[in-house]
This record gives sequence, C-alpha cells and structure tokens, in this order.
Amino acid sequence: MQSLPPYQVRESARAKQVRLKISPQDGLVITVPQGFNQAQLASILYQRHGWIEKHLNRIQAHTALDFPPTQLELHAVGESWKLLYQPSHAKDNRLLSENRHDYCLYLNSDNSDHQLIKSTLQHWLITQGYLHFAPELENLSRNTGLGYRKLQVRQQKTRWGSCSARLTISLNCKLLFLPQSLARYVILHELAHTRHLNHSAKFYDLLRQLEPNYQALDKALDTIGRTQVPSWL
Repeated sequence: MQSLPPYQVRESARAKQVRLKISPQDGLVITVPQGFNQAQLASILYQRHGWIEKHLNRIQAHTALDFPPTQLELHAVGESWKLLYQPSHAKDNRLLSENRHDYCLYLNSDNSDHQLIKSTLQHWLITQGYLHFAPELENLSRNTGLGYRKLQVRQQKTRWGSCSARLTISLNCKLLFLPQSLARYVILHELAHTRHLNHSAKFYDLLRQLEPNYQALDKALDTIGRTQVPSWL
C-alpha cells in the first residue's frame, strides 16, 4: 500500500465538498466541510494518490531549481540582496557578514548544505522583518490611534499576520517579498484587530476606514502574494 504524504486539514463553513490543494508554501492542504468525518480522508487520498504525487514532484523539482538562491528581492522595503557563498570548514552556517552598502550577504557555506543555508536565511529574514516592520507598525499605530503591546516576526506557514488578545501583533517575514502596499495592508489589518478581535461587520467597517481598497488588496494576497515568495521558504 502506498504511503500518504504529510498534509494539513482545514474546516470551512463554505466548503460543499472535500478540496485538495498543493502549493510550495503549504504543501498538501485538504479543505473539508464542517462536521466532515475525517476518517474518510485516507480513502480519498489513496484514490487521488497519482494526482498528489505528480504535483508534489513538480513542486519539488521547481524548488530544487530555485535553491540555493543567489538573490533575495525584498519588494516591501525596496531592497535587492545578492548572496555570495564562501566555502568553509566550520561546523555551523552562520551569516559571516552583511554589506548593507552593496546589499551583499556572505554565507559561510559552499552552497551544498541546503538545510543550514535555509535556516540561516530564515533567521536573517526574521531579523530584517523586525528591522523594517517595527518602525512601520509604530508609525501606522500612531497615525491610526490603534495601540498594540508587542511585535513578533515569525515564519508562519499559513498566515501573513495575526493579533492576540493581549495585543501582540505577529507578522510573517515572508511579507518582505510582497509589494509595499500589501505589506502595509497586512499591518493595518492586524492593527484593526486590536479593536475587534474577529471578522465582524464592525471590524470591516474599521478596516474600510483605514484602507478603502482593502478588498482588492486582500485578493492580491492570494495571487501576487503566493507567487512572489520563494518556493523554498
């Protein structure tokens, strides 16, 4: 019997049937109607095994071509970074140096240890997220009068951002790869949650006041957003 690939399951009140979707960022995601008996998923996945394997292989091949990267295009902050790999016998893969004047990153690697390269770049991107998003969040908070307690920058799998009941705003470091308008919109979206911790009519009324074009920007997150983030991230 063929083994099942890893997958995520999401319940949706709007789903009428089981839907399968595969993306570089999320892998295999299965959307099911609310109340669906998930014990039936194994049978469905075995029936669709050929389709799943074909698309997973295609994504893996694309990711292999995309990695290790030689350039990082951080559209949200208008920066294009060149990556240079320096062979080393060191046991770790820490970032050796950063030349902000020329936008060059020098990595302690001969570009063969992909896992270490990936973890190094992920850590660097989170650091850049704090560097750029902290002042932007503070500025928008001051201009809108919407306060928050703390900023976290992480690499979430499925969310661009979130806001907790304790008013901690979390932003995804992947926002760095999006156009500035989309990154700004996500920050405004999360600031609106500091007043309404839900997606009620009051929340959307406030969001509309903050960003009248929010519906078009929200749709763009599912199109432009998903295509501009590197497939290996």
